[in-house]
Amino acid sequence: MMIILYSIASTAVILFCIFYIRYLLRKLVFFAENIDGLREEIEEYNTHLKSLYEMEMFYGDETIQGMIEHTTHVLNKVEDFEEFYSLLPDPDDNIEEEDARVPAEKNPTQTEKI
Repeated sequence: MMIILYSIASTAVILFCIFYIRYLLRKLVFFAENIDGLREEIEEYNTHLKSLYEMEMFYGDETIQGMIEHTTHVLNKVEDFEEFYSLLPDPDDNIEEEDARVPAEKNPTQTEKI
């Protein structure tokens, strides 16, 4: 009788753990997918600030220069988090690895020298 109760209890605990792990993985995947979007938005904002800073009207403005430096710092922090939480390999890395494996004469992405 006790063995049956232990078996039922352990099965319940294992099922709970499986569903809880699934729940945590979904949250992690959601976070990993959305942190890339955040990085892209900050990069666009940084580019916009730089273009604004280069305009003749604002060139040399210390406030905008400070904003650019702060945005670059925040972007670096987000990229650190992105590296830590990234679940999928970067597609650019895969392309570079494939290019390295293909000989130069068979690689269509490299231009031929004439």
